[in-house]
Amino acid sequence: MRPEASSRPRLPAAVPLRADLDGQTRTNHRPGLGSAGAVYLLYKDGTNCVATVKSTSIGSASATSAFLEVEGSARTTGSGSFGYYAGPVTKAAPDRCVRWGASVGSSSYTRPVRAGGRASPSRHTSWGAAG
Repeated sequence: MRPEASSRPRLPAAVPLRADLDGQTRTNHRPGLGSAGAVYLLYKDGTNCVATVKSTSIGSASATSAFLEVEGSARTTGSGSFGYYAGPVTKAAPDRCVRWGASVGSSSYTRPVRAGGRASPSRHTSWGAAG
């Protein structure tokens, strides 16, 4: 069941994602962190950007991270003790699959391999996507 739009954590204006991907972007929101927060993947013209927005302990520094991994490249992670969000983590990945995820405190989420914003079942096996 999808949460109502009004109950989803919103990307605060302070999160510099909009500057990283100026103009029209596509957004993939995942509430996989439960009540701890949400992770967002934004992408436009082959550039991907991930940020984690906290829903608990807002304003208090606590362990928060966002990561982005392009197929064939090393994972890039933005992590630390943050009060509101982690990231943005930005990488170019034109015509490539990406794996992305986040953590807030003890909650973590990893999204399986994605290609152009859609699941890529044929690459799940060949790239060994996380479940």
